Amino acid sequence: MGKIAKALKKIIQSSIHQPVVKLSDFRAAKEKAECNIASMRSAESLVKEGYEASHALYINAQHLTTVFAEEISVLPPLHCWHNFMTENEDLYSPTGPPMSPLTSSYFTFWTLFDASFGGDRETIGSIFSSLSGDLKLDPFQSDIIKNLSQSRMGIYEIAYKANSLIELKELLTEKTFTTLFPGGYKGKIGDLVFTRLVPTFDGKNHYISITTPYVFVGNPWREWQMFFERNGIKKNTVGFEPKLHKFLKYGKNRRYWSEFIFEAYFNHKEDRIFLTGIPDRPETLPHSEKFDTSKIDYSLIESQLQETPLREVGAQEVKASEIFLKFAEPMFEIAPPNVTAKDLAKHLKLLEIIWNAVAMEEWDSGKKDCVKMIYEQLAKAPNPEFGQAETVALVDMWVKRKKELFPDAKWAFQIEVLDGKGGPIIRAHTRIPDHLRHTVPLHWRNNMQFKNSAESPREEL
Repeated sequence: MGKIAKALKKIIQSSIHQPVVKLSDFRAAKEKAECNIASMRSAESLVKEGYEASHALYINAQHLTTVFAEEISVLPPLHCWHNFMTENEDLYSPTGPPMSPLTSSYFTFWTLFDASFGGDRETIGSIFSSLSGDLKLDPFQSDIIKNLSQSRMGIYEIAYKANSLIELKELLTEKTFTTLFPGGYKGKIGDLVFTRLVPTFDGKNHYISITTPYVFVGNPWREWQMFFERNGIKKNTVGFEPKLHKFLKYGKNRRYWSEFIFEAYFNHKEDRIFLTGIPDRPETLPHSEKFDTSKIDYSLIESQLQETPLREVGAQEVKASEIFLKFAEPMFEIAPPNVTAKDLAKHLKLLEIIWNAVAMEEWDSGKKDCVKMIYEQLAKAPNPEFGQAETVALVDMWVKRKKELFPDAKWAFQIEVLDGKGGPIIRAHTRIPDHLRHTVPLHWRNNMQFKNSAESPREEL
């Protein structure tokens, strides 16, 4: 228990053991308490509104902590928090875009559970948790408030998606979190998300994004890794995880991360807010006085803002080769069961060319004629396998399939088909230019090298 909590504990105990209490004071306190409780949304009502049970309990606990803060901050030990809260409400007007980049959910959890005071780094949440016994708080509510007090914002990359849940991998620690975004954010593989996660406690074994997600654009994950290294936090060094936790929770000062959000705001959608720039590089922050437009990679941002989430390709979308086989699925459906490796290679080569032509047009705006060249080559073919019109229609079908079902899969393929004992063996290489590295699923990257373009080791199916 910190010094502030101890001081408040003495005041509470003194009030409890006060020999004489004015009846008028008792009535006024009782009426105010009843009014505060009545204004809180119960967990039961939130569940009826459609909230998951754990999420509803967290919201209820946050409301309870807010009431505690409003009541307790009039006492001398917490005048500092009261002044801080008033000042920052005026400064940030936390209603979310377009009025403010700071959402009410971010602001509330920041001011209650991250903004710390005194030498013991006490927050309203940690104080409330410390005093839960004296305040006769339900043990379960106390545990929920403790979870919120221990939570922090974090930077996560979307590794894969499965149904309504998204698999996040934290930057640097590489810990994974299966996460529900209650606001409906679906994201794209490779997105960098800045949000606060809390665990469920109803046996569902996933996490909840308790704040509206901020999505980083224009700065690949390696730039963030370099940022943390500049601040003394280097992956796999002794004590880097506690340092990371402390830095993300408290920043260099109370307003550090809120100021970053305010200055990094770029755009927003209903279910997410886009930020660009790096905190210690003010020239990259759009609302900084030192902002320099030449420091923003607008082409990268444009590609990241495209509303093209990767479609249902498989439960976890873990292999590039699986995605190509999914793309080629209509061809496999009509292929004879005893197809030879030579014949299969011939048909897959056409699909490889079509896929790569579409992908390369996305790599560089100057390569918009790649697909057109395929049609030109077909027109010159002396003896097409099908009629000219049928061949063009077939290519149209494959181009459309790539663009509509796999728009986020921007890598190119090199496919090999070999003879195997049980039939043809398909091997796949992938390559992609460095500026599109952010689109590559996180779990491939240990097996890929990125220069101007590079290939991954072969995947054998």
